[in-house]
Amino acid sequence: RELIKKVGPVAATRSYQLCRGAIGKLEQLAARLKIDCGFERKPSLFLARNQRETLDLLEEFQLRRKMGIELEFYDAAAIRSRFPFSRPAALFSKEGGQVDPHRLTHGLLAAGKRAGLEVCDRTKMTRLEETRRGVRITTHNGCEITARRVVIAAGFESKALLNAEAGSLKSTYAIISEPLPAISGWHQQCLIWESGTPYLYLRTTTEGRVIVGGEDEDFVNAKRRDALISQKTRTLVKKFGRLFPDRPLEVAYAWAGTFGETKDGLPYIGVHPRFPHVCFALCYGGNGITFSVIAAEIIRDYFLGKENRDAHLFRF
Repeated sequence: RELIKKVGPVAATRSYQLCRGAIGKLEQLAARLKIDCGFERKPSLFLARNQRETLDLLEEFQLRRKMGIELEFYDAAAIRSRFPFSRPAALFSKEGGQVDPHRLTHGLLAAGKRAGLEVCDRTKMTRLEETRRGVRITTHNGCEITARRVVIAAGFESKALLNAEAGSLKSTYAIISEPLPAISGWHQQCLIWESGTPYLYLRTTTEGRVIVGGEDEDFVNAKRRDALISQKTRTLVKKFGRLFPDRPLEVAYAWAGTFGETKDGLPYIGVHPRFPHVCFALCYGGNGITFSVIAAEIIRDYFLGKENRDAHLFRF
């Protein structure tokens, strides 16, 4: 609903369809490469926080149904019959998934190495220069690498090259619990998102843990971000307790991170005008994992000289 206002109905619909399709592609990739990364198909619940959001959610429901997404609209009674909490409205989408991104990433790197990829871990790029035929990169230990093309997939750290053009930065917080007995009243162990600012999200893991995250705020610096972990942990535990009051949460780990955010919530994928030999895959925001699949396909096609019908949606 909000994306349509910014990019129009055709581009907004196609962006959602691509993200939905990426879930299945990740599932196939993990299976084909035999990566043990906890991939599971999961439905998701998007909660309205107050009565004022009900009409907005109803409009969102109708727009998503129109574009072919399979979902249900839950009123307050439907939510109460499936969960131990009450909200005025929610969208229950049947097409979702979850994955352990750390294990997925390492599995993909290992598969790449088997196919000839060289991985230079803990090697920092300190300088990137455009040359007549490509790029020259200098590393922190004085090595030089020349290449015809480079892909930068470094998330918020790309600001070092792009400055304000790379979007704004946010600090985000998350906790993971010790393993819990089965949580009664958590319908289909679905992914849960609550609207609003700062938003809240919850999911379970294959080991029976619960991940709770959100509490985003503007990024100032890493020191200030990390100093707030204890305070944010208490807030996340409290918010979980309001949703599932009968299930005390014992925190195993808590952490913070930084991510980029663009004005329309879509990623920046492709060549930047100032860097004609550099492709960026800046898969910002809450859909970074599905955007990364889209970026891989667009950049692959660009390198192969093939037209990609979706590249224009995410260009700088």
